[in-house]
Amino acid sequence: MASLGFQLFDIGNMVYYKMRNTIAIGGQKGLLLSADVLYLRRADIFADQVEQDKSLDKLGAAILICLAYGYPDYAIILVTTLRDRHLIDNTQSALLLKELSSICHWSKPIPGFWNRDLMRRIASQMAAMLQNSDSRQVINNLGNGTGFMISRSVKS
Repeated sequence: MASLGFQLFDIGNMVYYKMRNTIAIGGQKGLLLSADVLYLRRADIFADQVEQDKSLDKLGAAILICLAYGYPDYAIILVTTLRDRHLIDNTQSALLLKELSSICHWSKPIPGFWNRDLMRRIASQMAAMLQNSDSRQVINNLGNGTGFMISRSVKS
């Protein structure tokens, strides 16, 4: 993908598989079965395309893609790169940069505490260890950190 001008931005929706006899050994992860991978075009390559097309038509789509995947910072890099190469005028870029800079992550207003994500992961792992199971297990750690397990409970 790098040779085509793309860079890796994110990996999510990872699905792991553990054999029955290894469920209680080690962490939750086992063999990686599948994952979603997000690649975005490098800013310099994107600017080359805009310059070649002599059109800013792709900029709107690129900004929407960045916003949909939660990368307003990368949209800012795209606009700045176009501005620095004089492919977008200063008035347009200033407007876009002002709007993009005002976007904050949805969790920013939520009060947090130090290492809350670590605490969530520990609690999730402890819950998985306490679950009785006699079958194989599939664990999907979603991009937002929530997960689910598919297993058959042992009747006591």
